[in-house]
Amino acid sequence: MVKLIFYGGVNEIGGNKIFLQDGDTRIFLDFGKSFSRRAYFFNDPFLVPREIEDFLELELIEPLEGVYKIPASNGSLKLIDAIFISHVHADHVDHASLSHPMIPIYLGETGKMILESLAVTRFRQIDNDLTESQFHTFRTGKTVKIGSLEIEPIHVDHSIPGSYGFIVYTSSGPIVYTGDFRLHGPHAEMSWDFLKKAQQVQPVAMISEGTNAFATTFLAESEIEEKMEVLINSSPGLVVVSFLFKDVDRYRTIYRAAKKTKRKLVLSLKHAHLLRSLSRDSKLSSSLPIFEDEDVLFLVRRKGCTLDWEIDLYSQLEKMGKVITAEGVHSQQEEYIINLNLFDLPELVKIKPVPGSIFILSLTEPYNEEMELDYERLTHWLEHFGMPLYSLHSSGHILPHHLKEAVEFINPGKLFLIHSEEPQLLARYLAGSAKEIILPEKGREYQL
Repeated sequence: MVKLIFYGGVNEIGGNKIFLQDGDTRIFLDFGKSFSRRAYFFNDPFLVPREIEDFLELELIEPLEGVYKIPASNGSLKLIDAIFISHVHADHVDHASLSHPMIPIYLGETGKMILESLAVTRFRQIDNDLTESQFHTFRTGKTVKIGSLEIEPIHVDHSIPGSYGFIVYTSSGPIVYTGDFRLHGPHAEMSWDFLKKAQQVQPVAMISEGTNAFATTFLAESEIEEKMEVLINSSPGLVVVSFLFKDVDRYRTIYRAAKKTKRKLVLSLKHAHLLRSLSRDSKLSSSLPIFEDEDVLFLVRRKGCTLDWEIDLYSQLEKMGKVITAEGVHSQQEEYIINLNLFDLPELVKIKPVPGSIFILSLTEPYNEEMELDYERLTHWLEHFGMPLYSLHSSGHILPHHLKEAVEFINPGKLFLIHSEEPQLLARYLAGSAKEIILPEKGREYQL
């Protein structure tokens, strides 16, 4: 008998924790943090959890023996067999830091490279410090045998490289888990590789994300590039672009737009560290020109370089003539496209954008109260400097009509909808595309 229990990703976007047991074999598919639940009690960077007891007391995690770093009630600790990570966005991986360090964690090779960079460049907290974790990597085509289970990872297209869906071969039949994926992105063929294999195995169950339901923007990455080029050419001043630094596809888009409009692209030192790490991936290196391109520079923020990794990286980049300050951008604003995110906005004080400068927001629209407050602060800055705001974003998640197409193509016995704040809406929209659609309840056991 196979059973599924959803400990996260239920009626929320992210926080995926899917327990799967087949006989004596027990694994988790993803092990992420819930942003909404965490924000209910904590607010970075000062009000943060300090020990695992904080999570247990506030019911941010379930008291699962054999999973977390907590003692067994009977003194005998039997650990689960493995955790499989679909991709390394925080809402899918960060709580693996709370798991017992002897539990093996499987993830893609590229995902591990990203985590290695983050381990150096971000501030470590108890719910993102994965330095003690026991990682094992895979790529498409490599299956992993865990007890009675065989797990086949297949690449999918998402807004971070190294993303995978899983086909889990169980005693009750194959189970398909999409992770986060899309069909409108620049690498849709990878998602179709996954869907075609999923169709072939005739799964008894499919676990799928359903992030997008309302206000979904239907833009391809190529359309963003075209529109961005138009906006840049229309601006006689500075162009600021805000995007997530782990979104490598968006970096490529902005880089190409900069080349076409003959502007220099200015990124952060954190960007430099990540892109240098990813250049070790032979499948990515050729499309990530950073150090060899004289028109890609890196901003030294006003606070200067204070951390060891910043000092070392700055020293290397300075020797290559690839660093610039806010004052340097100020003097020739019409030559630059600069990446500034919320915490970088004070750099505008020194840059002093000239009339005609614009701000391009190239990330997801705010979908919770905290993001709305951040968005409001952003508009205050832009109002002060007289910079109009343009939104250009392509979702990293499957669009509703593509989800319907994918489910009908696979035709699973059961469809479990997770990673969504509107699962009821999607269930009605998808009616008839699967034999049975289930909106799982948190902590409830489902047998297959």
